[in-house]
Amino acid sequence: MPVMEVMMTKHPLPPDWHERQKALDITRSCIVQAPAGSGKTELLVQRILSLLATAESPEEILAITFTRKAANEMKQRLVQALESASSDQTPAEAHAADTWRRARAVLVRDNALAWQLLQNPSRLQLTTIDSFCAFLARRMPWLSRFGDQPKVTDDPADLYRQAAETLLTRLENDSPGQEPIARLLVHLDNRLTLLRDLIVAHGNRNRAPRADQHD
Repeated sequence: MPVMEVMMTKHPLPPDWHERQKALDITRSCIVQAPAGSGKTELLVQRILSLLATAESPEEILAITFTRKAANEMKQRLVQALESASSDQTPAEAHAADTWRRARAVLVRDNALAWQLLQNPSRLQLTTIDSFCAFLARRMPWLSRFGDQPKVTDDPADLYRQAAETLLTRLENDSPGQEPIARLLVHLDNRLTLLRDLIVAHGNRNRAPRADQHD
């Protein structure tokens, strides 16, 4: 029996192999839906590697996730794939061999364009939604209309209070929204502080966990 046939018998291709290859076609957009433990992370690593192999610079490729933990894991997986591709030994498993080949192509690109990714993994753009939005705001201070550098806070109660007080000033200057605010105050016996506190409480109750820290 030929050696290749022995390897394929020992490590058969997964039943969804062809679907995975479609998801790795960088000329197409796709959505991948699969249960936990099915290999979505490795598939994403393979797609990023495929993109890096054609990029002019690694900063052209951006991967966004919800948590810092997930972003760090993805970057670690990419670096491990590149380090593994430094070896001439092809992995026996089909999925690992696919990752190895794609990482080898990235190393060729890395060497040709002097990226030095293994020495500078920070060039791999894997980040959270919060961090990416903050980056955009810092790059466009006039468009974002921030008077200072934007920051993410763990306790936004003071910010909600300031926003609520700004909203209540509409009662004094005939701004849009004055009528519904006045109508609501009637039901609260014109207690402005109570309305302010209700707005703050509503904001705290409905805010999502901070993506940059959530595990």
